[in-house]
Amino acid sequence: MHGIKLYNEDENNMSELKLTIAIPTYNRSGMLMRVTKSLFRQSVTIDSFRLMVVDNASTDDTQHKSEYLATIFPNFEYI
Repeated sequence: MHGIKLYNEDENNMSELKLTIAIPTYNRSGMLMRVTKSLFRQSVTIDSFRLMVVDNASTDDTQHKSEYLATIFPNFEYI
């Protein structure tokens, strides 16, 4: 995982999650940032969902941006 934080897998945290948002990507780091910014405009709080970035071996800075996103979203997973 190269230092990317995974979501907290304890039972209490998982029962509080309302949804999982999965973002598949390949060399679209700019789009990834736009999509995640839109999540802040939603009516649910960022700690009530799990954000998963599913990277198909991107060669751009998708992993670097995912490392940044892991510092913002408490329930983050990079695959």
